[in-house]
Amino acid sequence: VKSGAHSVLASLWPINDAATAQLVAEFYKQLAGGQGKAKALRAAQLSLLRDPRFEHPNNWAAFVLVGDWR
Repeated sequence: VKSGAHSVLASLWPINDAATAQLVAEFYKQLAGGQGKAKALRAAQLSLLRDPRFEHPNNWAAFVLVGDWR
């Protein structure tokens, strides 16, 4: 954000690499489909919640948007 990005997707604690890859892929898929950043993050988090491998909150709850959430 300090370097000029309008928003940043970050995690509050270390996350499993496979869970992160799935969340980020779904996040960008949702963005490409026309969702705003906040809705795209929510959809990506819900997709992990529905996946038995990543349903524990440690895998999806740490992600936050910093900056412009629209």
